[in-house]
Amino acid sequence: MYGQNLFNDIFGLPFQGELVLRLIVSCLAGAVIGYERRKREKVAGMRTHIIAALASTLFSICSKYSYFDVVMYDGVSIDASRIAANIVTGICFLGAGMIILKNKTIKGLTTSAGIWAVSAIGMAFGNGMYILALSSTVIMIFIQYTLHNSLDNFEGRQATECFLVIQDGEKHMEELLEDLKKKDESIRVMSLTKEKDGNYAVKIGYHPDRIGIDKDVWSFMKGYPYVISCNI
Repeated sequence: MYGQNLFNDIFGLPFQGELVLRLIVSCLAGAVIGYERRKREKVAGMRTHIIAALASTLFSICSKYSYFDVVMYDGVSIDASRIAANIVTGICFLGAGMIILKNKTIKGLTTSAGIWAVSAIGMAFGNGMYILALSSTVIMIFIQYTLHNSLDNFEGRQATECFLVIQDGEKHMEELLEDLKKKDESIRVMSLTKEKDGNYAVKIGYHPDRIGIDKDVWSFMKGYPYVISCNI
C-alpha cells in the first residue's frame, strides 16, 4: 500500500512505472487530436500536440510529486499546484503564436484553443484522472472533426477568403461563379474590381472543404484556365 513510506512510494519503481504510463497515454491523446489538425493542414500538427500534451503531463507530475523528498525537513513546505497553475499561462504563448491575420481574416483560433485544451488533457493525465482525460480527448475529436462543417453552416459564416484574377472578366466571371455555386451555394462575392486590361480582381468568401482551393491550388487553376491568379 502506498503511504507507508512516502519517499519510497513516490520514487520507487512501481509508481514511477505508473507515471511513465501517464506520459505515454497523454502523448497518444495528443497524437490523435494533432492528426485531425494535420489532416486539415493547420499550423499545429501531431508533433506540436504531442509535445504540448507530454510537457503538460510532465509539469503536472513534477508539480504534484517532485518535492516530497524535501518535505521531511523542518520548515520546508510545498505548493503542489504552483507549477501546474503556470502551465495555463505558459501554454498561452504557444497558442498565441498560431493565431495569424491573413487576407484580413483571422486564422488559427481553433488550433490555438486546441493546444490549450490538449495541455489541460495532459494535466489530467499527469494527475492520474484517466477517465476525465480520455473523455475530454473524445469530446475534442468530436468538436474538431465531426462538427467542423456543420458549425460553419449553423453560424452562417464563410470559412475563408480567396483573391482571384479572372482574364476577360465580363466573359468568364458569371461562368466561374455558376460552377462554384454548384459546389457551395453559400459562396459569395465580397468585392470586385474591373482592371484596365479587362481582367476582374475578385475576392470571394467560401468553404475550403467544398471548393477545394485550399487543398490543391494547382488543380483549381488547371480547371479554370481563365483564372490567371489565385491568392489564398
